Amino acid sequence: MFIDVSIENMDHLEEVLRIPEVNQIILPGDRLSPEEWKTKAEQIHRAEKMACLAFPYVFRKTAADYYQKMLPCLEEAGFDSWLVRSLDEAGFLRETSLTGERIFDQGMYTWNHRAVSVMKKLGAQVLTLPYECRRQELEERGDCGDELVVYGRIPVMISAQCSRKTMGNCRKATGMGTEKAAKTVEYRTLKDRKKAEFQEDCRCRFCYSVIYNSVPLWLLDRVPESCQRIRFSFTDESVEDVKQILTSWTSGKREPRGEFTRGHFARGVE
Repeated sequence: MFIDVSIENMDHLEEVLRIPEVNQIILPGDRLSPEEWKTKAEQIHRAEKMACLAFPYVFRKTAADYYQKMLPCLEEAGFDSWLVRSLDEAGFLRETSLTGERIFDQGMYTWNHRAVSVMKKLGAQVLTLPYECRRQELEERGDCGDELVVYGRIPVMISAQCSRKTMGNCRKATGMGTEKAAKTVEYRTLKDRKKAEFQEDCRCRFCYSVIYNSVPLWLLDRVPESCQRIRFSFTDESVEDVKQILTSWTSGKREPRGEFTRGHFARGVE
């Protein structure tokens, strides 16, 4: 079983590096500076794990120009793979000389064999299984070799309208500066009309926000036998929570704890 761990908070890195069963760590490319890409990748490699860089959820011209300008830094960093979240990013990678495995995130929808074929033509070497598919649908689709997210808050909305900016509280505008603003991890609680709470993560480098589900997905005890790759996606958890959740998998004690959701794994979508 290949285990990927995605982190947004660099405070989690040391704890994840201590877990021998973890094979690869996915770093947030838009939170780290180009100088940190190399140092963090080297730190991960020293722990005998693979390093992956995640591209942003939103890849507008500002992001494309930024990564094109920093292409020498990307090449020098030595990442083993890239997490691709949009068609624009897939196109960007195709036009570069960057080597490494292309992992297409769940937003690059592959509900059926035809979609799988298209994504592979675009360069996908690993596909992330869709959140929207029931277990039966995943088995019919064929999930062997693809990656299943077994834990993490599911993004329910990606917005180009950052609430900080619209409320006149933009970090960059207040003089914090792009680099410091980009590294700042702060989850703001939003409430809907039913009083359900959602966590908003303002991604300041490229001025967009990610709004996460109110409770995390938990599929540790439901992983199909045919699944060869799984991913843990950590966002606002404490360092101790990260340790306990990963230990739940490695110890075999995989029953859910606290509030959680199964997503569409059991009931699918209409």
